Amino acid sequence: DGFHEARLARAEAALRLGRLNQAEDDLALLASVYRDSTRFYLIRGNLMVDRNRKEAAYADFDKAVVLNGNNVEALVNRGTLLFEDGKIKEAKEDFYKALSINPVKKEALNNMGMVVMREGNPGKALEYFDKVLIRIPNEAFTLNNKGEALLKSGRPEEALKALNRSLEIR
Repeated sequence: DGFHEARLARAEAALRLGRLNQAEDDLALLASVYRDSTRFYLIRGNLMVDRNRKEAAYADFDKAVVLNGNNVEALVNRGTLLFEDGKIKEAKEDFYKALSINPVKKEALNNMGMVVMREGNPGKALEYFDKVLIRIPNEAFTLNNKGEALLKSGRPEEALKALNRSLEIR
């Protein structure tokens, strides 16, 4: 039904605009219609993250991945939660899978860089950050992460350059 699709798109737009109540209302009306939709669970999982309801977000991202194992966004978003919770091995698996599907997904590359840096390999992290920066040279978040990796690699001059550029862009 076209109205259901429009309502799902509206929920996603409302979520991106920070209108969480509107997104939640639309998603509540669609829950029974979209119980087999990976996109529905991805959007609702993102809402749960914004609502700081981590367990519900995990459940929704898990369901999105079960419904479509190639849902890169769900893999990246679940991996991000796992990383934040210190579950580095599981996060790395999600980011690795996301990158096997979309090798230029900037969020997956960025997060994989953070994972390998946490594992004590800032040199390898730089490779991931540079894969983003080759395509998007003014990506502030990645420049910030690269600065941190350069600092941990004993390259303070280069780190300062990357960090200054990151701050100029923001």
